[in-house]
Amino acid sequence: MNQFVKEHGKENLFGKIQLFAQDVEVPEPPKDNRGNLLDSNFEYYYFINHYWDNCDFNDMAMSYTPVFQPRLEMYYNKVIPPVADSLIKYTDILLQKMLDANNLDMFKYSVWYVANKYERSQYIGHDAVFVHVVLNYYAKGLCPWTEEAVLEKMINHAEQLDNVLLGKKAPELWMFDTNDNFVCNYSFNKDYTIMWFWDTDCGHCKTATPKLIEFYNEYKDSLNFEIYAICMGSDVGKWKKAIVEKNLPWVNVGGNKANIDFRKVYGISTTPYIFVLDKNKRIICKKISVDDLKDFIINHRAGKRIQ
Repeated sequence: MNQFVKEHGKENLFGKIQLFAQDVEVPEPPKDNRGNLLDSNFEYYYFINHYWDNCDFNDMAMSYTPVFQPRLEMYYNKVIPPVADSLIKYTDILLQKMLDANNLDMFKYSVWYVANKYERSQYIGHDAVFVHVVLNYYAKGLCPWTEEAVLEKMINHAEQLDNVLLGKKAPELWMFDTNDNFVCNYSFNKDYTIMWFWDTDCGHCKTATPKLIEFYNEYKDSLNFEIYAICMGSDVGKWKKAIVEKNLPWVNVGGNKANIDFRKVYGISTTPYIFVLDKNKRIICKKISVDDLKDFIINHRAGKRIQ
Protein backbone atom coordinates (compact mmCIF):
# COMPACT_ATOMS: atom_id res chain seq x y z
CA MET A 1 0.00 0.00 0.00
CA ASN A 2 2.82 2.38 0.86
CA GLN A 3 4.48 1.60 -2.47
CA PHE A 4 1.19 2.25 -4.30
CA VAL A 5 0.79 5.57 -2.52
CA LYS A 6 4.36 6.49 -3.35
CA GLU A 7 3.84 5.74 -7.03
CA HIS A 8 0.22 6.91 -7.53
CA GLY A 9 -0.68 9.05 -4.51
CA LYS A 10 -0.80 12.23 -6.55
CA GLU A 11 -2.55 11.02 -9.67
CA ASN A 12 -4.91 8.17 -8.77
CA LEU A 13 -8.02 8.81 -6.63
CA PHE A 14 -7.53 5.62 -4.65
CA GLY A 15 -3.93 6.59 -4.05
CA LYS A 16 -4.94 10.11 -3.03
CA ILE A 17 -7.41 8.67 -0.51
CA GLN A 18 -4.77 6.40 1.02
CA LEU A 19 -2.29 9.28 1.19
CA PHE A 20 -4.87 11.59 2.78
CA ALA A 21 -5.66 8.96 5.42
CA GLN A 22 -2.06 9.07 6.63
CA ASP A 23 -0.77 11.63 9.10
CA VAL A 24 1.90 13.91 7.75
CA GLU A 25 5.42 12.86 8.70
CA VAL A 26 6.91 15.19 11.29
CA PRO A 27 10.67 15.74 11.01
CA GLU A 28 13.02 15.72 13.95
CA PRO A 29 12.88 19.02 15.85
CA PRO A 30 15.86 21.35 15.42
CA LYS A 31 18.55 21.27 18.09
CA ASP A 32 21.51 23.41 19.00
CA ASN A 33 25.12 22.18 18.80
CA ARG A 34 24.75 20.68 22.27
CA GLY A 35 21.73 18.62 21.28
CA ASN A 36 19.19 20.73 23.15
CA LEU A 37 15.78 21.36 21.58
CA LEU A 38 15.43 24.85 20.16
CA ASP A 39 11.62 24.68 20.27
CA SER A 40 9.80 22.21 22.51
CA ASN A 41 6.57 22.83 20.54
CA PHE A 42 8.12 22.27 17.12
CA GLU A 43 6.52 18.87 16.49
CA TYR A 44 3.03 20.05 17.41
CA TYR A 45 3.13 23.22 15.34
CA TYR A 46 4.65 21.39 12.39
CA PHE A 47 1.83 18.84 12.58
CA ILE A 48 -0.96 21.43 12.79
CA ASN A 49 0.53 23.61 10.04
CA HIS A 50 1.04 20.65 7.70
CA TYR A 51 -2.07 18.68 8.68
CA TRP A 52 -3.67 19.14 5.24
CA ASP A 53 -0.52 18.59 3.16
CA ASN A 54 -1.72 15.14 2.05
CA CYS A 55 -5.08 16.43 0.80
CA ASP A 56 -5.44 17.27 -2.89
CA PHE A 57 -7.69 20.35 -2.71
CA ASN A 58 -7.76 20.53 -6.51
CA ASP A 59 -9.64 17.24 -6.76
CA MET A 60 -13.37 17.82 -6.25
CA ALA A 61 -13.89 14.14 -5.47
CA MET A 62 -11.88 14.34 -2.24
CA SER A 63 -14.76 15.83 -0.29
CA TYR A 64 -16.90 12.78 -1.13
CA THR A 65 -14.39 10.20 0.07
CA PRO A 66 -14.87 8.38 3.41
CA VAL A 67 -11.67 10.02 4.67
CA PHE A 68 -12.52 13.73 4.44
CA GLN A 69 -15.17 14.04 7.17
CA PRO A 70 -13.21 12.09 9.83
CA ARG A 71 -10.10 14.13 9.06
CA LEU A 72 -12.08 17.36 9.34
CA GLU A 73 -13.62 16.31 12.65
CA MET A 74 -10.25 15.25 14.05
CA TYR A 75 -8.81 18.63 13.03
CA TYR A 76 -11.39 20.51 15.10
CA ASN A 77 -11.81 18.04 17.96
CA LYS A 78 -8.22 16.97 18.62
CA VAL A 79 -5.72 19.10 16.68
CA ILE A 80 -6.59 22.80 16.93
CA PRO A 81 -6.34 24.26 20.46
CA PRO A 82 -9.93 24.76 21.69
CA VAL A 83 -9.52 28.53 21.96
CA ALA A 84 -11.61 30.85 19.78
CA ASP A 85 -8.64 32.79 18.37
CA SER A 86 -6.87 29.60 17.28
CA LEU A 87 -10.05 28.07 15.89
CA ILE A 88 -10.70 31.19 13.80
CA LYS A 89 -7.10 31.39 12.58
CA TYR A 90 -6.91 27.79 11.36
CA THR A 91 -10.44 27.87 9.96
CA ASP A 92 -9.50 30.81 7.74
CA ILE A 93 -6.36 29.02 6.58
CA LEU A 94 -8.31 25.86 5.71
CA LEU A 95 -11.21 27.59 3.96
CA GLN A 96 -8.80 29.75 1.95
CA LYS A 97 -7.08 26.62 0.63
CA MET A 98 -10.44 25.42 -0.65
CA LEU A 99 -11.32 28.78 -2.20
CA ASP A 100 -7.90 29.08 -3.85
CA ALA A 101 -8.40 25.64 -5.42
CA ASN A 102 -11.99 26.56 -6.39
CA ASN A 103 -13.11 23.39 -4.62
CA LEU A 104 -16.61 24.65 -3.90
CA ASP A 105 -18.00 21.27 -2.84
CA MET A 106 -15.38 20.91 -0.12
CA PHE A 107 -15.78 24.56 0.89
CA LYS A 108 -19.56 24.24 1.06
CA TYR A 109 -19.43 21.30 3.44
CA SER A 110 -16.62 22.72 5.59
CA VAL A 111 -18.04 26.20 6.10
CA TRP A 112 -21.39 24.65 7.06
CA TYR A 113 -19.67 22.19 9.42
CA VAL A 114 -17.81 24.95 11.29
CA ALA A 115 -20.81 27.29 11.53
CA ASN A 116 -23.07 24.50 12.76
CA LYS A 117 -20.53 23.10 15.23
CA TYR A 118 -19.73 26.38 16.95
CA GLU A 119 -23.22 27.81 16.95
CA ARG A 120 -24.16 24.83 19.12
CA SER A 121 -20.96 24.57 21.16
CA GLN A 122 -21.36 24.61 24.93
CA TYR A 123 -17.82 25.87 25.48
CA ILE A 124 -17.51 29.46 26.68
CA GLY A 125 -16.31 31.78 23.91
CA HIS A 126 -16.78 29.39 21.00
CA ASP A 127 -19.69 31.46 19.70
CA ALA A 128 -17.00 33.83 18.38
CA VAL A 129 -16.11 31.18 15.77
CA PHE A 130 -19.71 31.03 14.56
CA VAL A 131 -19.89 34.84 14.40
CA HIS A 132 -16.64 35.04 12.43
CA VAL A 133 -17.65 32.41 9.89
CA VAL A 134 -21.11 33.87 9.31
CA LEU A 135 -20.00 37.51 9.01
CA ASN A 136 -16.91 36.77 6.90
CA TYR A 137 -18.23 34.05 4.60
CA TYR A 138 -22.03 33.82 4.60
CA ALA A 139 -22.69 37.55 4.91
CA LYS A 140 -20.14 38.37 2.19
CA GLY A 141 -21.89 36.27 -0.46
CA LEU A 142 -19.47 33.33 -0.45
CA CYS A 143 -22.25 30.84 0.31
CA PRO A 144 -24.83 31.56 -2.42
CA TRP A 145 -26.51 28.17 -2.03
CA THR A 146 -28.00 29.22 1.33
CA GLU A 147 -31.72 30.01 1.21
CA GLU A 148 -32.45 33.71 1.74
CA ALA A 149 -34.57 33.19 4.85
CA VAL A 150 -31.95 30.91 6.43
CA LEU A 151 -29.16 33.32 5.53
CA GLU A 152 -31.01 36.26 7.06
CA LYS A 153 -31.61 34.31 10.26
CA MET A 154 -27.95 33.30 10.50
CA ILE A 155 -26.70 36.83 9.96
CA ASN A 156 -29.14 38.30 12.48
CA HIS A 157 -28.07 35.72 15.05
CA ALA A 158 -24.38 36.37 14.40
CA GLU A 159 -24.83 40.14 14.66
CA GLN A 160 -26.67 39.72 17.97
CA LEU A 161 -23.96 37.44 19.37
CA ASP A 162 -21.29 39.85 18.16
CA ASN A 163 -22.53 42.40 20.72
CA VAL A 164 -21.85 40.09 23.66
CA LEU A 165 -18.71 38.15 22.73
CA LEU A 166 -16.05 37.64 25.37
CA GLY A 167 -13.77 40.66 25.57
CA LYS A 168 -16.37 43.15 24.38
CA LYS A 169 -17.90 45.83 26.56
CA ALA A 170 -21.28 44.80 27.85
CA PRO A 171 -24.15 46.75 26.28
CA GLU A 172 -25.22 49.49 28.67
CA LEU A 173 -28.49 48.61 30.36
CA TRP A 174 -30.70 50.99 32.36
CA MET A 175 -33.72 49.61 34.23
CA PHE A 176 -35.92 50.57 37.18
CA ASP A 177 -35.14 49.23 40.63
CA THR A 178 -37.82 48.59 43.28
CA ASN A 179 -37.79 52.31 44.22
CA ASP A 180 -38.51 53.35 40.63
CA ASN A 181 -34.99 54.69 40.14
CA PHE A 182 -33.11 54.02 36.91
CA VAL A 183 -30.02 51.94 37.67
CA CYS A 184 -27.33 51.01 35.13
CA ASN A 185 -25.19 47.89 34.96
CA TYR A 186 -22.22 50.29 34.76
CA SER A 187 -23.04 51.86 38.15
CA PHE A 188 -20.78 49.74 40.34
CA ASN A 189 -17.17 50.57 41.17
CA LYS A 190 -16.30 46.94 41.73
CA ASP A 191 -13.76 44.54 40.28
CA TYR A 192 -16.62 42.42 38.94
CA THR A 193 -20.26 42.89 38.04
CA ILE A 194 -22.41 39.78 37.77
CA MET A 195 -25.47 40.21 35.58
CA TRP A 196 -28.09 37.69 36.70
CA PHE A 197 -31.04 37.23 34.33
CA TRP A 198 -33.81 35.36 36.14
CA ASP A 199 -37.58 34.89 36.26
CA THR A 200 -39.97 34.44 39.16
CA ASP A 201 -41.55 31.37 37.50
CA CYS A 202 -38.30 29.72 36.43
CA GLY A 203 -37.76 26.35 38.08
CA HIS A 204 -33.99 26.39 37.55
CA CYS A 205 -33.85 29.90 39.03
CA LYS A 206 -35.60 28.68 42.17
CA THR A 207 -32.87 26.06 42.59
CA ALA A 208 -29.94 28.35 41.77
CA THR A 209 -31.04 31.50 43.63
CA PRO A 210 -30.37 30.18 47.18
CA LYS A 211 -26.87 29.17 46.05
CA LEU A 212 -26.32 32.64 44.60
CA ILE A 213 -27.48 34.29 47.85
CA GLU A 214 -25.04 32.15 49.83
CA PHE A 215 -22.22 33.00 47.43
CA TYR A 216 -23.08 36.71 47.53
CA ASN A 217 -23.22 36.97 51.30
CA GLU A 218 -19.97 35.06 51.79
CA TYR A 219 -17.77 36.48 49.04
CA LYS A 220 -19.10 39.87 47.85
CA ASP A 221 -16.50 41.79 49.87
CA SER A 222 -13.48 39.51 49.55
CA LEU A 223 -14.00 39.06 45.78
CA ASN A 224 -15.20 42.66 45.37
CA PHE A 225 -18.24 42.15 43.16
CA GLU A 226 -21.85 43.26 42.87
CA ILE A 227 -24.83 41.48 41.36
CA TYR A 228 -27.13 43.31 38.97
CA ALA A 229 -30.21 41.08 38.83
CA ILE A 230 -32.61 41.53 35.92
CA CYS A 231 -36.04 39.98 36.32
CA MET A 232 -37.39 38.84 32.95
CA GLY A 233 -41.06 38.77 33.98
CA SER A 234 -43.46 41.63 33.29
CA ASP A 235 -45.47 41.28 36.51
CA VAL A 236 -43.94 43.98 38.73
CA GLY A 237 -45.99 42.97 41.77
CA LYS A 238 -44.84 39.37 41.51
CA TRP A 239 -41.24 40.48 41.07
CA LYS A 240 -41.26 42.75 44.15
CA LYS A 241 -42.97 40.06 46.22
CA ALA A 242 -40.31 37.52 45.24
CA ILE A 243 -37.54 39.94 46.29
CA VAL A 244 -39.05 40.24 49.76
CA GLU A 245 -39.89 36.56 50.17
CA LYS A 246 -36.49 35.36 49.01
CA ASN A 247 -34.65 38.25 50.71
CA LEU A 248 -32.61 39.00 47.59
CA PRO A 249 -29.71 41.15 48.85
CA TRP A 250 -28.27 42.54 45.63
CA VAL A 251 -29.36 45.25 43.17
CA ASN A 252 -32.68 44.23 41.67
CA VAL A 253 -34.12 45.72 38.48
CA GLY A 254 -37.14 44.72 36.44
CA GLY A 255 -40.46 45.76 35.01
CA ASN A 256 -39.41 45.46 31.35
CA LYS A 257 -38.82 49.22 30.95
CA ALA A 258 -35.29 49.64 29.67
CA ASN A 259 -33.14 51.71 27.34
CA ILE A 260 -32.61 48.68 25.06
CA ASP A 261 -34.38 45.48 24.11
CA PHE A 262 -32.23 43.57 26.57
CA ARG A 263 -33.63 40.14 25.66
CA LYS A 264 -32.53 40.59 22.06
CA VAL A 265 -29.30 42.48 22.72
CA TYR A 266 -28.06 40.00 25.32
CA GLY A 267 -29.61 37.00 23.55
CA ILE A 268 -31.53 35.77 26.57
CA SER A 269 -33.83 32.91 25.63
CA THR A 270 -33.56 30.84 28.82
CA THR A 271 -33.08 31.56 32.50
CA PRO A 272 -31.08 31.75 34.61
CA TYR A 273 -28.33 33.31 32.52
CA ILE A 274 -25.15 34.89 33.88
CA PHE A 275 -22.71 37.42 32.45
CA VAL A 276 -19.57 38.31 34.39
CA LEU A 277 -18.06 41.75 33.68
CA ASP A 278 -14.65 42.98 34.78
CA LYS A 279 -13.89 46.40 36.28
CA ASN A 280 -13.98 47.99 32.82
CA LYS A 281 -17.36 46.33 32.13
CA ARG A 282 -15.93 43.97 29.55
CA ILE A 283 -17.53 40.55 29.30
CA ILE A 284 -15.13 37.96 30.68
CA CYS A 285 -17.53 35.05 31.10
CA LYS A 286 -21.11 34.04 30.31
CA LYS A 287 -23.38 31.03 30.56
CA ILE A 288 -21.55 30.01 33.70
CA SER A 289 -23.31 28.20 36.54
CA VAL A 290 -23.63 29.63 40.04
CA ASP A 291 -21.56 26.71 41.33
CA ASP A 292 -18.59 27.78 39.17
CA LEU A 293 -18.65 31.52 39.92
CA LYS A 294 -16.33 31.46 42.90
CA ASP A 295 -13.58 29.45 41.20
CA PHE A 296 -13.87 31.50 38.04
CA ILE A 297 -13.41 34.84 39.80
CA ILE A 298 -10.59 33.52 42.00
CA ASN A 299 -8.77 32.17 38.93
CA HIS A 300 -9.37 35.36 36.98
CA ARG A 301 -7.97 37.46 39.84
CA ALA A 302 -4.91 35.23 39.82
CA GLY A 303 -4.43 35.89 36.11
CA LYS A 304 -5.30 32.39 34.96
CA ARG A 305 -6.91 32.14 31.54
CA ILE A 306 -10.18 30.22 31.68
CA GLN A 307 -11.22 28.09 28.67
